[in-house]
Amino acid sequence: MTEPRIGLGSLIAIARQGGWDASRWMHGSAQIAPCDPANDTGDMGTSNSSQPGKVWPAPSPIGRAPLPVLPWEPRFLPSVLADMVVSYADSIPMNREFPASNVLAACGSLLSDRVQLALKQHGPWFETSNSWGLNIAQVSAHKTPGMTPVRESLNRVEERYRQEYQTALAAYQANKIVYDAQLAAAKKNAAANNAVPPSLSPEPTPPVQRRAMTNNATPEALSVLAGGGPVVVLDDEASGLFSQMNDPKNQPGRAFYLAAYNGNSSFQTDRIGRGAVYIPRLCVSVIGNIQPEPLLRITLSAAREGRQADGFMQRFGLMTMPDTVHHTELVDLPYDMAKWTAGLDAIAGLVDYDPVRHGAVPSMLGDSLPYFRLSDAANALWREEYARQLVERDNLELIEAYRQHVMKQPKVIATVALVIHAVEGHHGDISGPVMERAIAASRFYLSHAKRVYHMSAHDICAEPARQIAARMSRGEITGEFTSREAQRSGWAGCDNAERTASVLDVLEDADWIRPVVVQSSVTGGRPPKRWQVNLLAQGSKW
Repeated sequence: MTEPRIGLGSLIAIARQGGWDASRWMHGSAQIAPCDPANDTGDMGTSNSSQPGKVWPAPSPIGRAPLPVLPWEPRFLPSVLADMVVSYADSIPMNREFPASNVLAACGSLLSDRVQLALKQHGPWFETSNSWGLNIAQVSAHKTPGMTPVRESLNRVEERYRQEYQTALAAYQANKIVYDAQLAAAKKNAAANNAVPPSLSPEPTPPVQRRAMTNNATPEALSVLAGGGPVVVLDDEASGLFSQMNDPKNQPGRAFYLAAYNGNSSFQTDRIGRGAVYIPRLCVSVIGNIQPEPLLRITLSAAREGRQADGFMQRFGLMTMPDTVHHTELVDLPYDMAKWTAGLDAIAGLVDYDPVRHGAVPSMLGDSLPYFRLSDAANALWREEYARQLVERDNLELIEAYRQHVMKQPKVIATVALVIHAVEGHHGDISGPVMERAIAASRFYLSHAKRVYHMSAHDICAEPARQIAARMSRGEITGEFTSREAQRSGWAGCDNAERTASVLDVLEDADWIRPVVVQSSVTGGRPPKRWQVNLLAQGSKW
């Protein structure tokens, strides 16, 4: 006798009459009796939760969770500068990182046309000390006061350059008068005697006024300023600089800045009207302030349009994004004027620094700079640190932009080592203790760079993750799904496999979903990655 056949719809109707909950089945539970969803383990058929027996936590709103950063230490600067920074910053109060990084960049700029560091014992690897700094913080975080020590010290240098220029200009004008008179007399005598005018000494050339800093200059104007020596671009609102550099119509300007970062190469431009401009050693440092949101908006826009692969962002080796200094009452502390004055004197005094007198190796290659070598102890520390940098560069689990940033750190190490060596008056090769301080400072700045790049990478996927979480909160997405299903269904941000994985990782970090381990089928092969929606997702804030 043939048994009666029951269709699927009838079977579901009978099961519902018996108390079966379809939504519970869709969430991965094979039990019929109702239970607390927070205690559901999600076991179902051939799939098992990666955390069996663990209760569901409440989903968290999706936002940026900044990575921890290393604390700033006074040993990252020469002692006289560290004393000034600590006294000044604590009197505001503000993050010590801001004035510390600015001071380091300013000192590096003043040294960058005087000496360089040899990072190889035999091969030609020389790094100059010009570095780029970027302080990232919200409005009213006292980023602007953090520029005051640099501004005042470089103003002293600018005043000295102006006085030297006026003296040189007066001498040039006097020599030019004498030259013009001699030339006129020679021409007159030659005409009277029907002879060729005799050759005179070379015509005097006008002096070039050196500049130590500028607040805002086009690349064309900056190329003229940099012709006299290293220049610091002091930009309190660096969002304008970033927007300008990311403008597709301003690629020559971007190329100029990229070349100016090297600090030890010549540069020549040829323009109709302006003619040829030749700079024997193009060297520009940048010190800027910016808020997180504009930086994120600009960098993400550039990333989407494929304009972020030339290392412009990675050149900001002295990048800081510290936790905000919180205070609940007025802080009215005096800062030590003696330390302040000593610090400014030390910075401005680098204009007169003579590296050869302090044991640097004189240049053997024409117009190249003298250089300091590494002692045996310093070289051992450097080789170990460079090997560690190569490991980070090749770690594919790290964000690509950060891995590129790591390989710019030799310049940061050179900057810190040269500034400490020069300001503290050390003689001869860079010592092991100085190199150890430089490496520690580099790791400090790398921790801040990792925070910045993590914020950028996270926020690329945060907005689409929020849109998916909103659908889960409304009950539009429930149960289990695969990464491939999310991509094929056109969920927000799930354009390809890589982006889909990143978006789902953000949702997992916020406890909106969790992975499900799926057993391989009898035919073998890797099973698709499955995810389970949090049973507490409906109605949760996203």
